[in-house]
Amino acid sequence: MKTADDALNIDILLPAKEAFSPANAGAVATVVNDLVTKSARNDDIMVIGNDVDMPFPNVNFCGLKPKLACFMAITRALYLPT
Repeated sequence: MKTADDALNIDILLPAKEAFSPANAGAVATVVNDLVTKSARNDDIMVIGNDVDMPFPNVNFCGLKPKLACFMAITRALYLPT
């Protein structure tokens, strides 16, 4: 039987426009990186966000590539003033 400590897994979902890399990190990415790296259980934390070439080191990161990018561009064009 698992104990409560064995079952602890934390996923952190970054905002869509946040880049999780040292070169382009915003305030949220910086705070999340600090939180994970200073945590005693950093192996149990997964950060999820937009795919980047070089994410912060020593952090479990899952980069996602948006599939609706072309749809978003069309939707944005519908709301632009003519």
